[in-house]
Parts: sequence; structure tokens; C-alpha cells
Amino acid sequence: MLVGAALAALSHHATSVPPFLIFGGFWLALGVASLLYNPRVVREIVVDGSQVHFISPRKDVAVDAADILEVGHARWDINRMGALLVRTSTRGTIRTVGRLTGLIDVLVELRRLNPNIIYRNI
Repeated sequence: MLVGAALAALSHHATSVPPFLIFGGFWLALGVASLLYNPRVVREIVVDGSQVHFISPRKDVAVDAADILEVGHARWDINRMGALLVRTSTRGTIRTVGRLTGLIDVLVELRRLNPNIIYRNI
């Protein structure tokens, strides 16, 4: 789209160039942001003893189950389609994909390991 806008700018009929540049630039920025952000999002949660491993393509974060304070979706996420937020006392907030396979089993195991955990908007 950006190449098309640049070619159109070279012609004499350049009235359609600004919309192409605006929309094309927006989609390009969105694609680059997605490439930078997606490898950081946790795609798997594994409970191993008292440790909870949050696995993303970039790294594996291990947190003690007693350090997890709250699990839930954001308040504005009415349909529960956004990221699942896991708030911990030692690692801050960990973002996971919204729909994890086997999430209920992980939540039950977390409740068994840490009875003080709070589930919000699940």
C-alpha cells in the first residue's frame, strides 16, 4: 500500500495519496508492533510442584505459587478476549494469551497450592 501511494505521488493525480499513506503507515506500524510484542506474551503455563512456569517464545519465567496474588482479565474486557493478567508479588504483572488450553486445570492447581489467590473476571 505504501509502495502504491509512492507510485501514485509520482503521477499527476496525487489526490488519493494522503489516505494511502495514512492507512498504509498505520498498518505497517501495527505489523511492526506485533512482531516486537508477540514473542513476549506467555503462551503456556506449567505447574511443577510449587513452581509455576510461564513459557513464552522468548523466555521461561518461574514464580513460586505463593507469590501469585491475582489472576484475571482486565476490567474493561467484558467478553474475556484480551490478555489474561497474572499479578505476582515478585515479578509484577505477567500477560498471557486470552484463551489458554487447560486453563481450568491450572487454576484449580493454583487454588490448591495458594488458597489466598484471587480470581477476577474469569
